[in-house]
Amino acid sequence: MIDIEERPGGEFVSIKLSGIVTRADVDEAIPRVQRIMQERTPLRLYVELVGLDRFEVDGLWEELKFQARHGGEIDRAAFVVGSTGEEWAGWLAEQLTGGATRRFELGEEQAAIDWLCAT
Repeated sequence: MIDIEERPGGEFVSIKLSGIVTRADVDEAIPRVQRIMQERTPLRLYVELVGLDRFEVDGLWEELKFQARHGGEIDRAAFVVGSTGEEWAGWLAEQLTGGATRRFELGEEQAAIDWLCAT
């Protein structure tokens, strides 16, 4: 599942991935993120990978292609992870993000938001 929330005030966009992320989830999320990127570039992202069981392979492939094409439009991205597998997924996403990235542990959500909102 992918949950996208545009934060009030436009400071950043929250993307939470959990459970099994399918190709259908990715196909639904990409147009929404593209629309947001058209309105707000460069973009700041809060990405929570807590409770993420796995990506279906074809969904992961589409997600990686999207990140590779649009990573340069991201100013900052904070990745909150709760397990070793989620940490690996966060690391992979960081490699495709053009802006500053930082990984935070579960329980450090406010620190991640503070870092995103810092000038």
